[in-house]
Amino acid sequence: MWKHVLFMKVGKKSDTIDKEHENEIHKEASFWRMALQRVFEIILTLSKNYLAFRGHRENLSHEGYHGHFLTFVELVARYDLILRQVFDMPKDNDICF
Repeated sequence: MWKHVLFMKVGKKSDTIDKEHENEIHKEASFWRMALQRVFEIILTLSKNYLAFRGHRENLSHEGYHGHFLTFVELVARYDLILRQVFDMPKDNDICF
């Protein structure tokens, strides 16, 4: 009998770990879904107005004209927390400790 009760308690504890993991995955998916929604809205706005997407520089680290798409993304990121977080994420060449 005690083994059965102990097994039930351990089983319930492992469910909470899975649920926490599942909640974390759900939050991450929700975050990226919202970020993509903003990018798609920028794409739709540019295409609806027949504007070119590219500029002379496709890299945000260089100064100069980046094109309409990256300029709009930068503009929205100034005021939108979701895109700001995407911009603040470390890049491939960045070292984080």
